[in-house]
Amino acid sequence: MLRAQTAVHFHYGLACKELGAATSGDEAHEPLRDVLACEQARLDALSRDLALWQCLESPPWAGGNMKLEAINAEDVAALEVRVAEASEAGRDHLQSFVERASAVGRCAASLKAAMDALPEGNAEVLKAAIEEAQCLGFSDLKPAEQAFEMLRRRERISEFQTDLNDAVLAQDEARFEQLLTEAKQFGFSASELDEQECRERLQRSKAAAELEIQELLVNRSADLDAWRSMLAASNLPMASPLREVAKAVCAAMEASDDLHLADSDCESAELESLHTDGRQALTELEACLRNTQWSGERAAPNLVAAVVALREALDMAASRPKQARADVALRVALMSAPWNHHPPSFVQIQAEEIRRLQTKASEATVEGRAGVARELNTALEAGNCAAALWKAMEGADTQVLAARIQDAKGLSFSDLELAEQRLQDLQASEQMRRAELIQANHSAKKVKDRWWEGAESSNLIFLDLEFTAGHYDFDAVPRVLEVAAVITDQDMLELGRGSWVVGGFSREELDGLGSFHQEHFRDPGPGGAFPPLPDFGCGGNGLFSEVLASTKTKEQVEDALLGLFYAHCPPGACPLVGYSVQCDREVLKVEMPRLYRYVSHQIMDVTGFLRLARICLPNKVKEWDRRDNSRYNHRAMNDVEESITALRWVRKNVFERAGIPTAEETEHAAVASERVADRLATAMS
Repeated sequence: MLRAQTAVHFHYGLACKELGAATSGDEAHEPLRDVLACEQARLDALSRDLALWQCLESPPWAGGNMKLEAINAEDVAALEVRVAEASEAGRDHLQSFVERASAVGRCAASLKAAMDALPEGNAEVLKAAIEEAQCLGFSDLKPAEQAFEMLRRRERISEFQTDLNDAVLAQDEARFEQLLTEAKQFGFSASELDEQECRERLQRSKAAAELEIQELLVNRSADLDAWRSMLAASNLPMASPLREVAKAVCAAMEASDDLHLADSDCESAELESLHTDGRQALTELEACLRNTQWSGERAAPNLVAAVVALREALDMAASRPKQARADVALRVALMSAPWNHHPPSFVQIQAEEIRRLQTKASEATVEGRAGVARELNTALEAGNCAAALWKAMEGADTQVLAARIQDAKGLSFSDLELAEQRLQDLQASEQMRRAELIQANHSAKKVKDRWWEGAESSNLIFLDLEFTAGHYDFDAVPRVLEVAAVITDQDMLELGRGSWVVGGFSREELDGLGSFHQEHFRDPGPGGAFPPLPDFGCGGNGLFSEVLASTKTKEQVEDALLGLFYAHCPPGACPLVGYSVQCDREVLKVEMPRLYRYVSHQIMDVTGFLRLARICLPNKVKEWDRRDNSRYNHRAMNDVEESITALRWVRKNVFERAGIPTAEETEHAAVASERVADRLATAMS
């Protein structure tokens, strides 16, 4: 190209000299001028092609060792100008060189642009630029490679942070911990991953989801739709214990509904399948109840309710084949004596007959009871009336007995002579007691209403109440559930006894009492009105069922107690005795004020005697602690009998013989006391 340019210049100079020697107006030289113009144009093109070649042969485009820092925007712009100015033939001739130089320029520009975007930017774009630069022979790429590693590290940290956030939103602790382990294998620190903040958000999210389940567990109004909606919306992982509890409750509710909705004509195979599913759901639910280890006041009501409901549904499904026979048995019973007598016979309707009819009615289906509803209601009304009348005859309350006789007459009962005779006997006995009480009050007024000073009775009233609140439920107002009393002489030999259960409580009121009552007062086994709860031992003493069945009012029980006390204790003369009996006396003041005013203000607290013995004679009390206590069952009469046994032991083992007066000393003291009383009466009359 250089030799061609030199030749063109030489011939072009000779031609110009010849043309100058000729006249300017000579037309004969026009062809020469045209040739010279063409040669001038070709010479200019060759000059531009040479400039492009010289540019390509100069740094930074020449050589195989390219340096990124040597290539700048001005060099790229100058190359583009030379390429644009070169002829088409020159560009074709230098095409490979031009293309390589252009690629080097573009690569350098893109690599610098990617590095200028740091610390932001795309690692993949930077990596592609580095790989292209390596192919083009760039030698100074270490800074770019370091920048790529830094950018790639930032992107990986960002990816891990995104995955950690997804695990937090899904409340997936296992995935969260796995991601942290993988990130630390790449050398990422906890601060780079914001581990602490993510962990705190995970715990808060998990706690909120668990709280939603816990609120449903204690919400007695939560239905199956509420549980399904909560499970669908919950982010708790499938392996979460609380989610397992929620799934078990939901499955139990579904199984209960399926069992209840099964038609009476349901195929046996289908019913057996439903029963199998129900048993499996019950097993899983009971396992959840054990695993959560909630008991007492912490017991989740919906867990317990779901267990009870599913058990009842399973029992119903299992008993369905027997229900037809139970319906027939109920109809047969209603057509047999004593229920087919009109009018009903009081003497023939005994307690066993009433229980048998109630059992058959409870075993029959709803449809079976509806078919004989009129006959069943009539029989049950007569049975309840007869039962109440028999119970009133066993007591000593004339008002109650008279009311029950009147109820029986309203139902046209026959054979009431026995009950009427019992009422006459009780009324006569009551009149005698009232006369004795009037005489006792008249004698007491002679000493200006001082209660039997110097001549108090030596009889003891052992008393125990079972009521709705504990000794330390200070804000609750206790109501009496059961009363028992035993009257003894000074040697604790029994003179009379009685126990009564107070009615007037609803099932909801009894179910709402505290954990002590639920543990000890429910039925001893399943099948009754108050079956034992799973977390409250193996059964109670059955007091709740007796309270629900009792027809006695508190006032009637108070009258019966007064009748017992009239027979053995002068007014204000006999102390109350029992375990922590001061608590019972406080309840009597509100619940049974007439009884409270009748007994002495003095008490004998057996608990206090035992406490004193435990302090002063600890070795002696160990004998009492080793006694057989297996029959203790928290019923009122059981407590009374236990307190009598305890006081006998205290008297024998704690109050030593040396401190107890002899019979002769006791007689002398009694004579002296009578003399003092006579002198006092004479002085005041």
